[in-house]
Amino acid sequence: MTASRRDFLRQGTAVAASAAWLYAAESAHAAAEPLPVALIGPGGMGTQHLERLVANPRVRLTTICEVDEQRAAAAAAAVTKATGQTPRVVKDMRRVFDDAAIRAVWIATPDHWHAPAAILAATAGKHVYVEKPCSHNLREGRLMIDAARRH
Repeated sequence: MTASRRDFLRQGTAVAASAAWLYAAESAHAAAEPLPVALIGPGGMGTQHLERLVANPRVRLTTICEVDEQRAAAAAAAVTKATGQTPRVVKDMRRVFDDAAIRAVWIATPDHWHAPAAILAATAGKHVYVEKPCSHNLREGRLMIDAARRH
């Protein structure tokens, strides 16, 4: 079954509305305390995201997930320098999804990991920001939408 352009836009609008609602809910939470966030993939675009995350007083970057030890160390050092707090560093993104203290994940991995990471994060009950392209194909995109709706 193929989706019409109208169906695609309707689904996209529903996802955007859901994201706005979640943002409002998290904003209310953020008034009390910063939102614990993990950054997965702090290289390239992830470095720019890291800089913005540590500058945001409503966010606490608690975890860096990166398989490259040098890149992970550089990202952790940047967080420590900017905030005075040392983030936890993990290599396996499943550790991020298993951590109940982390409420949101920023996914800036290589492109082929965007959809799998977003699906796993949504399934774990995390709020998700995923860098573009969000998926390689329509099937991955649909799986992402399904995971977001279910969780």
